[in-house]
Amino acid sequence: MTPSEAQREGVPASGGSNVKTRVLLALKFVASFVLMWVILRHLDFDQLRRQIAAASALPLIGAVALCAASLWVVTLRWQIILRHAGHEVRYLRLVNHVFVGYFLSQAMPSTVGDGVRAWLVYRDGVPLAPAIRSVFIERLVGLGVLVLLAAAGFPWLLREAAGNVNIWLIEGGIAVMFVIGVVVLWAMQRSVWLGRFRVGRELVGLAADLWSLLRHPGALVLVCLVSLIVQVAGCALIWLAALSVGADIPFVQTLIVMPGVMVLIGLPISIAGWGVREGAVVFGLGLFGVSATDAVLVSVLFGLVTLVVGLIGGAVWLIQRDRIALHPSSVGVDATVEEAAPAPPPSQKSAT
Repeated sequence: MTPSEAQREGVPASGGSNVKTRVLLALKFVASFVLMWVILRHLDFDQLRRQIAAASALPLIGAVALCAASLWVVTLRWQIILRHAGHEVRYLRLVNHVFVGYFLSQAMPSTVGDGVRAWLVYRDGVPLAPAIRSVFIERLVGLGVLVLLAAAGFPWLLREAAGNVNIWLIEGGIAVMFVIGVVVLWAMQRSVWLGRFRVGRELVGLAADLWSLLRHPGALVLVCLVSLIVQVAGCALIWLAALSVGADIPFVQTLIVMPGVMVLIGLPISIAGWGVREGAVVFGLGLFGVSATDAVLVSVLFGLVTLVVGLIGGAVWLIQRDRIALHPSSVGVDATVEEAAPAPPPSQKSAT
């Protein structure tokens, strides 16, 4: 069987990439385990047991509901980006894809969940290249808003950590990086040299879609507003987790600390952010006098809430009649049109 034949059958052409994926996945599990061990070994477990025994279930139920609701908001952001690119897909169909991708991202690299989302919307009739770009842009817009929120909270964090730091120099550096990013984006979408290469053409297409979004303030403001709602909801999850165990953490402090924590969670060095999240929460909330025990407890509860919502996504995937046709290894966020997958059957069209 040739590589192209293997791809038409939905089978990976080579096992090399699978071995690499498994090794990276194992390393991330090890990193999460080591980080959690380093953090937990210094905690007061008697206090942890008392707080868990006295925990209130109602705020945690609210946190699960809020986390699930935030995925519906994420879906709206994705639909706006797809619609702006000229592809109409039913909202409820996209909700299904977002929940499935979220489930896979809980135990595997986030690129797997993103790749599956792109594959599913491709099967709905969106051409593969725009499908992949839509997921990437949706993620990138969310990250951009998250970085801006983290930058807005830097003055308070740095004031607590070290009062002699030049805050405006750091904020100015972040602003300069955003300006440089916009200039690079403008240059990429106009680049003739990149268009000579297959990967370069994909980058030009991605830059063109992003630049088109930037040139339409209405769509840009809407996706940024949706992203802001999602990030504030993420901060509220930590606050609700703290409320459930009686930890005294004001909501304002979560707004200052959690955006930076979320940026760190996005680093591909652990499984679903476990270990990295706990360390960052302990450091960030510790600057405001929150004990390490309280910080770790609310961070773990936050992780469990996302895990529960991920299981909801797993249930959505299991009840799908066509789930057997899903092959995450045959498509990734960085795939190209020729390499990633076959053309969709003629009978499949964009959902309206």
